[in-house]
Amino acid sequence: MEWLFSWEVTSVIVGILVGVGIGVLAMNDFKIAKVCFGGAAAYAIGGVRMWEAHDTLSTVQQVGLGSIALCLIFLLLVAAFRYTDRKEGEKKQERQLFSEEFAKMVVEELKKAGGGIEPPKELEDPQVIPPGEGFVQFENRSIVIEREEDAKRITEGDLRVGEIIKVKFTIANRGQRPVHDCQSWGHVVCVDPAKNPGKQLREVWLRGIKVGYEQFKKSGNDLGVGKEEFNFGQSTPLTKEELDGLKNGSLRVHVLLGGAWSDAKGNRFYWTNAEWTNWPQVPFAQSLWKGA
Repeated sequence: MEWLFSWEVTSVIVGILVGVGIGVLAMNDFKIAKVCFGGAAAYAIGGVRMWEAHDTLSTVQQVGLGSIALCLIFLLLVAAFRYTDRKEGEKKQERQLFSEEFAKMVVEELKKAGGGIEPPKELEDPQVIPPGEGFVQFENRSIVIEREEDAKRITEGDLRVGEIIKVKFTIANRGQRPVHDCQSWGHVVCVDPAKNPGKQLREVWLRGIKVGYEQFKKSGNDLGVGKEEFNFGQSTPLTKEELDGLKNGSLRVHVLLGGAWSDAKGNRFYWTNAEWTNWPQVPFAQSLWKGA
């Protein structure tokens, strides 16, 4: 035990753990990075305690130097955790910016006259989830009303220029094993249903999900068996032209939701859910929600 926590061994192991932590941090694996930094700190503390037990200095000197070393280790650990949290926050912000840019691209592409979007061949291939594995599925969605005083107006379909339609949606792992790097996206678009049928909406949306999942791999969460999580999707601020189209029926609100996850072997899987509604043309209580 004394050899295991000698300064020579301790310095090597702490250096390896810190190096691995920095390496996985560069790959956006923030949880593993914290585990490595925490392990390095714990091993360093063990080294300090072993030194205190076998050093020939006076008790006062041992306590003083040991306390200084422990405080330094604690401060370095806090700094490492804060740095990791900051990097994770930056990645989430980058992901949000990507989602906003992708949403703009979806709106522009779907508004092209006649659609004419040719899906890549790989989008047509069905996914086969091995038996006994985990799988993520869409559970439910609801319209989000931020202020209670706006509830009656919005549910009656009285939307205003500049307002944002926001949807909260829930997903769950209904398989038999945990899934990894679980991510989800959502967006609300107002498009001409005659030019953009449901199949076309799904193809464009799935293409973007695959791009986003590749760009932000390992920035998602593990999702245990039977566990749920929620996310939000929203529209861009509504324009007068969009509101007029929604009221006369030439445009429809389409809610596009989707996500991806990986199994233990790193295989990727995707899900999408596309719905349209005749709200706000009619009050929410009388509205239809149908799969696109």
